[in-house]
Amino acid sequence: MIIQITRKTWRILGIVLAIAAAGILYAFPQLLEPVFSKTKDPVAEEVLTEDVETVCSSDKEITASSEPAVYAVHVSGAVCHPDQVWYLPEGSRVKDAIEAAGGASKKADLSRLNLAQPVTDSMKIYVPKQGEIMKNDLASGESASQEQRLVNINTASAEELTSLSGIGTAYAERILQYRAENGPFAAPEDLMNVKGIGEKTFEKIKDRICV
Repeated sequence: MIIQITRKTWRILGIVLAIAAAGILYAFPQLLEPVFSKTKDPVAEEVLTEDVETVCSSDKEITASSEPAVYAVHVSGAVCHPDQVWYLPEGSRVKDAIEAAGGASKKADLSRLNLAQPVTDSMKIYVPKQGEIMKNDLASGESASQEQRLVNINTASAEELTSLSGIGTAYAERILQYRAENGPFAAPEDLMNVKGIGEKTFEKIKDRICV
């Protein structure tokens, strides 16, 4: 009889507890939310936002402080301070480079240069003297036409011919003699018909001669 009363008592107690638990959950539904919530951490978001803004701000500062390009230009020839390298800002002209070298000397022939030509990095500017014959090592900034630099082997004098690399007085006289005996050269390559002028010599001067 005692056992039956105990079981009945437990059953009643269980029913009461179940009703009480249901009442609590109904009154406080937030108790059913998961322990690990997906809600964003406002503090972490604020720190991350500050880091991103700092990086972007730093990038803008670097871009704003970038310096303009500077060109190294070698100026030689008839200037006050020849054969020196001058550093000029982007957009400079041949005229600016000559002025940086102290200006042209009294013997300079500036008419053979394009003073308005923009300079480039590693450019060499050669300022010729008055009456000077232009050679292969002239400035990349000179504006003389190809015809002005070329030596016409059909009309050149002995002095003009000796301005060519590898052509001395003896070879110049041979060229004049060949022209007198055989007439004008039909092509620059015909210069190799002159005794003593071979392929090696012709390769050195082929870009300097014409007919």
